[in-house]
Amino acid sequence: MRGMLKLRQAEIRQKVQEETERLARVEARLRQIEQEDAVSKYDVVIKKVEPILVASIRDIVPTPAGQGSLWNELGGYLAMQHVHPAGLPPMTLYYDEEYKDRDWDIEVCMPIDAVLPESQRVKVRTLSAVSTMACTIHAGPFSTINEAYQAIGKWIEANGYRICGPVREIYIRPAEQTSGVASQSDPNTVTEIQFPVEKV
Repeated sequence: MRGMLKLRQAEIRQKVQEETERLARVEARLRQIEQEDAVSKYDVVIKKVEPILVASIRDIVPTPAGQGSLWNELGGYLAMQHVHPAGLPPMTLYYDEEYKDRDWDIEVCMPIDAVLPESQRVKVRTLSAVSTMACTIHAGPFSTINEAYQAIGKWIEANGYRICGPVREIYIRPAEQTSGVASQSDPNTVTEIQFPVEKV
């Protein structure tokens, strides 16, 4: 009898372990679903983007928040050349294919309405038209913009697309400036995120 009970005890422990693991998987999936619900406020659309003439500076910065110095440099050069923006919002292009903790390869771009002389740092070029650009709008501070990136990334994968170029951040309503640096917590910031995509 004792041996039978020991065997039964071992069987029950095995079942408890299996059910505990199953419970952990269910709880993980529930957390994932809740997270998806949290970012479902983002609508993703496919649209065509026309060519844009820009003045730009491309460089490596420690983090995206560190691009303020590039914007100041670009703005100073445009002012010196008496060139006015074309009325379109400024944008940043991100060239790294994966998330990085440091050393981001970015290009700050100001749309312009006329060609101007280039410098060693400031280049003038036309961003190519993109026929299929997956886009979403993030209304809120830069500190929460990752929610929009997660949402658009899931949409791209779920709809059979793949990314085929650098992502663009279009600053429809730029963040307020503090000592020449864009605030990461300005709740009134509006940013459009654009991924060039193609069907898999």
